[in-house]
Amino acid sequence: MLMDRWAIGLMSGTSLDGVDAALIKSDGVGVSEFGPAITIAYEEDFRQRLRGVFGQMSRTDEITELEDELTLRHADAVMELLRVAEMAPTDIEVIGFHGQTIMHDPSIGRTWQIGENRRRQRYQASKHLSLCSTARCGRERTTVP
Repeated sequence: MLMDRWAIGLMSGTSLDGVDAALIKSDGVGVSEFGPAITIAYEEDFRQRLRGVFGQMSRTDEITELEDELTLRHADAVMELLRVAEMAPTDIEVIGFHGQTIMHDPSIGRTWQIGENRRRQRYQASKHLSLCSTARCGRERTTVP
């Protein structure tokens, strides 16, 4: 029998409105309980800087800086969601962190999401972190989850 565990899902979509964070309890197959969900809005300046790197095919200093800031914003969203849910970081089994898609071209089988797994150390909030990006998943992806 599978055991229910708390999980946080994070999303920052192409609308660039902000970071969405949601809490669910699941056994990995079905959802047994829905917790709160929040959105932390991006400021217009940050949106514009992200838009400015859309479609780029190689890493630049600007992308690295944006990736750091984006990752910290996601980590802040995790901490705010935990505060709203009145939960401790140790209550969370897994965090799904998609990152931000900055380039997606199915014709060449390439997708690039920025977001840095190592930065989560600052906000140790779970036992596991899933970062779905081409470089870290070890394979090219033609769809964005």
